[in-house]
Amino acid sequence: MPLYHIHGLSVNVLASAMSGSSVVCTPGYKGPDQPTQWLASGAASWYSAVPTMHQGIVEAGFSLDEFSATGAGIGLVRNCSAALVPVLADKMEQLFECVVMPTYAMSESMPIASNPLPPHLRVLRSVGQAAGPQMVLRHDNNSEPKKGEEAEICVKGACVTKGYEMRAHMDQDPNIEAFTSDGWLRTGDKGYIDDHNYLCLSGRYKEIINRGGEKISPFEVENVCRQWPPIFDCIAFSCPHAQLGETVGLAAVLRDG
Repeated sequence: MPLYHIHGLSVNVLASAMSGSSVVCTPGYKGPDQPTQWLASGAASWYSAVPTMHQGIVEAGFSLDEFSATGAGIGLVRNCSAALVPVLADKMEQLFECVVMPTYAMSESMPIASNPLPPHLRVLRSVGQAAGPQMVLRHDNNSEPKKGEEAEICVKGACVTKGYEMRAHMDQDPNIEAFTSDGWLRTGDKGYIDDHNYLCLSGRYKEIINRGGEKISPFEVENVCRQWPPIFDCIAFSCPHAQLGETVGLAAVLRDG
């Protein structure tokens, strides 16, 4: 992760320093081949990154004839900053023969939730349980959802921002919409609690596709489409539709051939 990013600073640098381990900095990101070869050399025992970087590293790793999970020695790969689709998490575990840890955080709250390490239960579709702040799910009317029902994720605690600065160009205080009346930060992310009491992300509220009243998570569409062999990468989004209001759009990068 870039070191001006809270993910890179808090996780890759500060968490490592707090645990007494060393931090190795790469020469920069010039495409997936370079960091994949660097990881293959055994220079690191774990790393944390975003799904876009994981995708490039995994694809490059499977294409390297000389890549060896034993030689790489990666025991843990952590994901944060964007939701990790399970099909990519599975590929990461196959490549590195390691533990993949999906987590959840944002610049305004670092961290929010995390899967635990083995032998505790990990659920690759989820981001685990609250790992720092208090966390609740709430509907627009401030009521809490039933288990399995989607609602907005809200957080409160020492690692949560106290608010946004009011700037001259703003029409109103941004904190009015950002916080609930009782002080919870509204993340803008939609999710639900599964049968293991783990948080599962559905997507950003503004990204949810409303197809004739049916709410569709782009995350779920992308996870299914990535399982089709010709697709290298894809993103699902809302498209206008004359009858339904919105429908599902998909932009895909196909593999060679």
